[in-house]
Amino acid sequence: MKAIISFVGFIVLVGAILFIRGTGTKTELASTNETLGTKTTAEVLAVSPEVLLKKSGGTFERIDRQERAIEGDEIKTTETGRASLAYANNTVSTLGKNAHITIKNLANSGNVSRLELLTGGLWSKIERVSGKGEFYEVQTENMVAAVRGTVFATLVKDGISSLFVLESKVQAKARNPLTKEIIPGTDIAVTAGSKIIINNANLPSKEHPIEILPISWEDLELDIIKQNITEKLRNSDALKDIRKPDSTTGTPVRPTPPSENSTTQPSEGGNTEPIITPQPTPAPTPIIEEPPLTASPEPQQPEPVLEALRIAQAQSPKNAEGQIINIREYGITEALAILVDGFSVPFHKEQQDIVLDDLSQFEPGTYRVIIINETRKQITLKDNLVILEWNDSPRENPNF
Repeated sequence: MKAIISFVGFIVLVGAILFIRGTGTKTELASTNETLGTKTTAEVLAVSPEVLLKKSGGTFERIDRQERAIEGDEIKTTETGRASLAYANNTVSTLGKNAHITIKNLANSGNVSRLELLTGGLWSKIERVSGKGEFYEVQTENMVAAVRGTVFATLVKDGISSLFVLESKVQAKARNPLTKEIIPGTDIAVTAGSKIIINNANLPSKEHPIEILPISWEDLELDIIKQNITEKLRNSDALKDIRKPDSTTGTPVRPTPPSENSTTQPSEGGNTEPIITPQPTPAPTPIIEEPPLTASPEPQQPEPVLEALRIAQAQSPKNAEGQIINIREYGITEALAILVDGFSVPFHKEQQDIVLDDLSQFEPGTYRVIIINETRKQITLKDNLVILEWNDSPRENPNF
């Protein structure tokens, strides 16, 4: 009898152990499935028309306003398209025109992100990530750029990848476009105000490292930078000394070097000024009769441009309206969209004026304005929009 009782007790004990183990396994599986079922998403905003989203395994479909994207999705823009990819951690990636990216990795509210830029331009404004294993990375066919918090732009065209660092620094390295492997010895830190260029036709190596170059004025005029850079960033220590072109000649302003026939003497204030040394008068040259002048061709009428932006009145941020764009009637008849600092704003038309209805989202400052006309052509206003400090009550502009 005792043997039977002992045997039954043993069976009960084994059953209890197996039950506990089975319950634990089910709990672990449920937890795993819940984790796998929760995917980090990013919001894709069509800033201007013709933005396409391709879900994993699907086909490209047009985005009218806003969609969610996850790991494995692809985003494309056309000649008129421009899109922003916003993460939960406030990181923003902006695609320029004719761009194409694939979201290779996306997790942890955007603190783990890897984008592959296949073509076009990508502007990245990264919130600082400091957790273990967190990163933001942009890959091209021949370059990898990894950061933890900065602002930079990437451009890919015809096998050439360019990286422009506008703030902080980016850790970059070269990549073999055929094997997709990192090229040993090419790791390099690119700081604010600098750029690198990697060409498939002449890949860098440990013996021939990546060359770091200064960002030029022409770089700042690239569409992907020009459309996204802020006034604060443009005036940062790394970029403020990049010279603007001369307003009359269009060439960079440079100090005039002394002439070969001049000597330099200190002035009373201690500054040096070139003093011209007299030279012998050259012998007169024979007069050569010039051919008769021909009539100059009639000058062609330049393409109509937008008139200057003017402020009719400024109201409080709760009802900020009255910013008016005055356009020539023969130049533009309709507007499909108005972009202020890259963001679409509501507007309506009054005869030859376009009135911006709401600018309350913008802080006081200077902003670039782009109008998209009826043919979907983007035209940049020749004058920037200047928003002054908002008053609590409307005020009339003294110029009108």
